[in-house]
Amino acid sequence: AVALVIVMQGTHAKFTLHMDKLTFADAKKSCESIDANLAFIDSDKEQAEVAEVVKGNGVSIWIDGVLGEDGFFVHTDGSCIETDQWIDGQPDNWKNNEHCL
Repeated sequence: AVALVIVMQGTHAKFTLHMDKLTFADAKKSCESIDANLAFIDSDKEQAEVAEVVKGNGVSIWIDGVLGEDGFFVHTDGSCIETDQWIDGQPDNWKNNEHCL
């Protein structure tokens, strides 16, 4: 998958795609190396912005989210993911093998 990166510009978040195919861990490190983060998507507005960035690219993306100890997905800093913009039944940790978003 490729990294969906969030870069803060003042108080506004700018979402961009970094098209290198990376593991989740490598995508996170790549973001940190440019003083950025994998994208947090915590609102309908952010979801719409992300959809616009990703539209037509035909890629799978990494966003900031990991499977927490309680079995629910959380941001990598441990905070709750505040969006409900998932397809029904997702995220589902398919075959107990999807630990990242």
